[in-house]
Amino acid sequence: MSDVEVEQLKVDFGIFRENCIILRGTHNTFFSLYGADETQQILRKAAAHFFDDLHALLIESYFLRVGRVCDPAQSRGKANLSLAYIVEQLEALDLASEEIRSLAMSITSYGKLTKNARNKAVAHNDLQASRNGGILGGHTREEIDEFLQNVNQFTDMVAKQLGLDPLDYSVQAGPGDVIDLIKLLKKATE
Repeated sequence: MSDVEVEQLKVDFGIFRENCIILRGTHNTFFSLYGADETQQILRKAAAHFFDDLHALLIESYFLRVGRVCDPAQSRGKANLSLAYIVEQLEALDLASEEIRSLAMSITSYGKLTKNARNKAVAHNDLQASRNGGILGGHTREEIDEFLQNVNQFTDMVAKQLGLDPLDYSVQAGPGDVIDLIKLLKKATE
């Protein structure tokens, strides 16, 4: 294992983890806006069409980002900055642990649940799927929560293996966040 390879993996991992943070933020924003009936009523009063469009955009973003995390290490001869790539690089440097491998398998299993939605409705507009209608990539709230928890645990374990600090990004709250927006909209629509 060379220092140059480890340093490059640290850089690549930092970018990968940032993508995981954005994925979690997309999920958190979606459920803050659309996870409660009361909030949905506020959104309808404030700007129904806008929040309907945002609903669709957040769902598409979520499926695309899950797909990016769960992509193979390579496609069409090009490397993908994905979970599989990170694990492959850890293996090459003899830094992969059994826990990292196990989490990667769990995360990839969830990715398989959402793959049809990504490939047939979000990234592409599959003719037969469009004609058939229905739900593609269905999954439960528990499966989503487990997936996101596993992603955070995976990135924490990889960070530790690379000598970096873990980072809990399960909650992303602060001034000007979606909760503040909901409060303002509630006040404005009363």
